[in-house]
Order: sequence, then structure tokens, then C-alpha cells
Amino acid sequence: MDPDPNLNRLHFSLGERRYSLLARYVTHVERTTTLTAIPGVPAHIRGVMMHQRRALAVVDLSTFLGQPTSIAEHLLLVRHEELEAGILVSQVHGVLEGDAEELDIMKILEEASI
Repeated sequence: MDPDPNLNRLHFSLGERRYSLLARYVTHVERTTTLTAIPGVPAHIRGVMMHQRRALAVVDLSTFLGQPTSIAEHLLLVRHEELEAGILVSQVHGVLEGDAEELDIMKILEEASI
């Protein structure tokens, strides 16, 4: 029996720690880009970016998880239902099997709502 493609996980790193998200929530992966800072938002919101003529909040996942800041080289664009945001990560490993701490995408997206 083939594995369910809806359960595939995209693995990525923040510093030395590995994490995963269900791949179906990741709409795009790109190198980090210039962000526009927004005053008065929580520290984990690094800024906003334009994507397909929409402004998206970008979450600094290290700050969000209470970890030391790591260099973010990649940006994951994630979407669940009507919520959409960018997530800064250090490295993307691809859609892989294996153990990695799975993140709650809804919690991240709800926190990214500005």
C-alpha cells in the first residue's frame, strides 16, 4: 500500500534542531527576501512581504519558539484554509521520512494574523 501523500512532511532546520510541517500546508519555498518591518507587532513577526499581490506576515520561527536566533536562509510560505503567512527557517531538507518535531501550523498561522 502506498503512503498517503497528505501525510508527507517537509523537514527543515532552525539552527541545529530539525522540525517538520505537513507538506500540504507549504505552498512555496524560496530564499529569504527583504521584509517591511511593522511597528508595534509581536517580536516574532519579522515583517511583511508581498506575494501574488497580497501582503503576508512573516514569522521568525526561532523567536516564536523561544529559541536563540538562527540565520534564516529560507522562507516557507504556508497556508491553511484562509490563513497564510511566511515562516523563516535556516535550512530546508525536503519531503522526507524520519523523526523531526512536528509543528502546529494553525498555532503559527493564528499568531501571524496581524
